[in-house]
Amino acid sequence: MDMVVRIDRRLGGLANACTDCPGHHAAVGSLLEKIESVDSWSIDEWKVYYRSLDAIITHLKRAHRLAEEGDGLGAGMVVGAGIGTVAGLVFGNIGVGLALGSAIGLFLGAIGDAIAHKQGRVI
Repeated sequence: MDMVVRIDRRLGGLANACTDCPGHHAAVGSLLEKIESVDSWSIDEWKVYYRSLDAIITHLKRAHRLAEEGDGLGAGMVVGAGIGTVAGLVFGNIGVGLALGSAIGLFLGAIGDAIAHKQGRVI
């Protein structure tokens, strides 16, 4: 529910800057109304909810260059795994290389998330 409220707040601020955001803002409003009866939702209602939410988050990421919490960490870990694999092959010990790469990835990801927070780009 917290994520839906944050998305609603973000869409409200972007409604004047984008032609798609007012429609998404209305969709989030209806999702917030439906959440009250979440205990009685069927599987199909859950699917519609998550598809709607995913479409709105995708719009915010692509059109407005926003990020979800932890996006930088995920990207950093991917880069770190690549660096660690190469380092492991170079040093002849893949385990040490992956551990080193994971540490580098965590560091880079944390920096990326901190930058996104500082710039106010987190949904």
